[in-house]
Amino acid sequence: MVEQTDKGNKTTVLYSGPTRESKVVLPLGEFHLFAEIHEEAEAFTIFDIEVKFPTYLPTQEEYEAYNITQKLANTRDEARIAQMLTADVKYKTFCIKIYIAK
Repeated sequence: MVEQTDKGNKTTVLYSGPTRESKVVLPLGEFHLFAEIHEEAEAFTIFDIEVKFPTYLPTQEEYEAYNITQKLANTRDEARIAQMLTADVKYKTFCIKIYIAK
């Protein structure tokens, strides 16, 4: 995944290894989603999933219904935990900026 930031593009690996599907939690922003596919002879290709994938800020009700504390307690996948924490921090930071601006 490539995220556009104030300091330029930031590339993050969401998952690696043989998997048919993955579930991710993305923070607020617009992302370039792609898969880098490798084979045994070390050849690889890059497949664009979505060049401009936007995410949106949830409402307060949607955020509370997600119940991040319970989700974190029930998740053993370290990559997913990091994704959820990053999204949560960005949500709270954005909400604080809105509150301060009012």
